[in-house]
Amino acid sequence: MLPQDDAGYDFGHDILPRIHPTQRVFAFPFRAPGGEPPYWRDVGTLDAYFQAHQDLLLPDSPFKWRDRRWPLRAFKPNLPPPLLLNTPEGGDSRVANAIVCSASVIQDARVSRSIIGHECLIHPGAVLEDCIFAGRVDIGAGARLRRTIVDKDSRLPADCRIGFSLDDDRARGFVVSAGNVTVVPPTTAADTALGRSQSSV
Repeated sequence: MLPQDDAGYDFGHDILPRIHPTQRVFAFPFRAPGGEPPYWRDVGTLDAYFQAHQDLLLPDSPFKWRDRRWPLRAFKPNLPPPLLLNTPEGGDSRVANAIVCSASVIQDARVSRSIIGHECLIHPGAVLEDCIFAGRVDIGAGARLRRTIVDKDSRLPADCRIGFSLDDDRARGFVVSAGNVTVVPPTTAADTALGRSQSSV
């Protein structure tokens, strides 16, 4: 994941023109199976990246990613299935319009319009709305996140708030996109940022 919407990393504008004079470049004739309109999104910005993931959660997603005629060639770790828990102490897990990947555990938390990567831990009382988590993310009890992308191997403390005050997010050193999506970096940087401003988290 790019740390910010920075120039110099766009495939069509920067990378392909640089390698074309010296390397062989091939194109793939992009046709969806069954005559469906092909799905294509330029994810050169954080907002486009965020929206492309949200497209997967639509009832009639324009990307037919569950079509067996067009299998996904993607990373598939050999992990157990996800687990959604309602415990007697909490008993309030609610997951709606979400993708939850292998080995993730959601306990007494609420998740909506979000994609939870593999091996994530969502602790009791957490509320997540419009979020994208890469793998191995640990969200502390009572945390609230909205319109947030969390990079892999991140650990967020209990009761933190991200995506509600964008000025606070910027003050912690998090990137905030033009469309008001907050990006949390891997755990070391996140711990430092959240620790510096613990009183406002």
